[in-house]
Formats: sequence, structure tokens, C-alpha cells
Amino acid sequence: AGEDRRKELLPLLARAYEGQKDYARAVEVYERLHALDRNDPNVLLSLGVACVRASRYDRAKEVLVSLTQARPGDGVALRHLGYCLLMLGETDQAMQAYHKAIAIDGNDWEAYRGLGVACMLKAHRSNDDRWQEQAVRHWRRSLLIQPDQPKRQVLEKLIREHSKQLNPLQG
Repeated sequence: AGEDRRKELLPLLARAYEGQKDYARAVEVYERLHALDRNDPNVLLSLGVACVRASRYDRAKEVLVSLTQARPGDGVALRHLGYCLLMLGETDQAMQAYHKAIAIDGNDWEAYRGLGVACMLKAHRSNDDRWQEQAVRHWRRSLLIQPDQPKRQVLEKLIREHSKQLNPLQG
């Protein structure tokens, strides 16, 4: 009965820490929860996301890779893995994760936004304008899907700065 009680209370505690933006503590709680049930994919996803938010990218990558191997159709996990890989400087792998997430859900505006960031990083590293054009295209698609997304103005500014067209936001 004690283990069942912990399985009920630990997620509440973890979410409380997340609400306070104390992601390090949330990670600790999710790790305890994961130890109780190694096969719960929802706990793995929550642990992976908390690790990303706590800037523990190596652990997040390990958790999210494991989750995407167990559930290859989990677009949310793939999107978070993409972000994690970007933060680790693994741009090509991040692009693959974002592409897979988009293949699963063609309306995943966050995956399009992240893919745009990955393309822009690749453009800067390779001095290849084609990657910059791809970035702008993905960002426009993200805005088309979700016009009221957080930090929309930042994205619109990036599109204007990097677009080669006369009316950049139209695409």
C-alpha cells in the first residue's frame, strides 16, 4: 500500500516543483517515481522534460532516447529530444528528431519552430543560405499553425531579418 501511495503523491509533488520552476527538485522526484515503475512511459516523458528544463541535457537525452525507442510514435518525446539535441550542439540529430515529430503530427508548431532554429544554426555553421531559407519556411509554417504562440513577435522578427522576400511574413 505504501508504494501505491507514493505513486499517487510523487507526481503531485513533482508538478508542484515544476509550478515553482524548481526543475532540479522535480527531476529528483521523477527519478524516484521512475525507480518505482521503470515501464511507465508517462513518467519517462515527464522526467525527460524536467531534465531539459533543469538544463541536464545529457540525462534528458538518455531518457528521451529510451522513450522514443520504446514508443517511436511519440511525437512529443521526439520534439523534446530535438530541443535537447540542439542544446547539446547535435544539430543534425535534432533535425532528424524534429522531422520525425512532424511526420507523426503535421500540425506540431513547436516542432516546426525548433526545426527552423536547427536549420538556422546549420546555415550559420555552413554559410549556406539554403538552410536559412528552410529555417524561415519552417518558422512561417509554425506561425501558420499557431498564430498566437508564445514569443510570436520574436519569431516574426527573425523571419523579417532572415527572409529574402519583399513581404517576409507572407511567404
